[in-house]
Amino acid sequence: MRELYSKNGFKITWLEILFLVILVVVVILSASGKVHSIRTYSGHILDRATNDFHVQQMDVFLNELQSLNDVTIVVVTRDTPGDYTTPTMIEALQNMGFNQANLLADEACHSFIGIWKNGEVIFQQVGNDETLSYATPIASHFVRAVSGTTNETSCGEIWIDDLQYAVQAQGINIVAVYNHEDTLIDSIAYDVNVPEIPIYRFFYMEQAVEQVGNVEE
Repeated sequence: MRELYSKNGFKITWLEILFLVILVVVVILSASGKVHSIRTYSGHILDRATNDFHVQQMDVFLNELQSLNDVTIVVVTRDTPGDYTTPTMIEALQNMGFNQANLLADEACHSFIGIWKNGEVIFQQVGNDETLSYATPIASHFVRAVSGTTNETSCGEIWIDDLQYAVQAQGINIVAVYNHEDTLIDSIAYDVNVPEIPIYRFFYMEQAVEQVGNVEE
């Protein structure tokens, strides 16, 4: 490599000059605010909010979640959601803006992923008898959702920053998180594969799922 000599006799290569130029440019851009750090998702455990929600009616529960400030709500189905899914449940999802939710009442197998943020649907997809997966950064979090039917993966997962927070029950799984806080609001599932429609909550610190009631129509 060709060498240059400074006035003091020090040897300088073109590679060293290029490195110094790049270093100066990065320092200038950093000082001007045009270079930002990139967040890495290390799988830290979210804190648990202390809200006391009325979960016995899914429409009331979703309305309470939507009334909070700066919130993302993720909905996935596992197995076959149409067996005992009620019209009220379908309407609650449609009122959020999930205009394809009516397909969940079909007798045919469907997978479903819906993501709602601050009054707006940012993603929804209804699949056939298949597995769906979707991942995206949302505010200060990275969200990944997976929905699979009985004949496929039988999967209902909601990952926030590399940790799984869904109940993973048959039926409709819902996870809500604050966008700019490391706080999980709630994780609830409605098992619409049995007529009683039991409701489950995920206590992730204890890695336990507990039945908290049944749907009241």
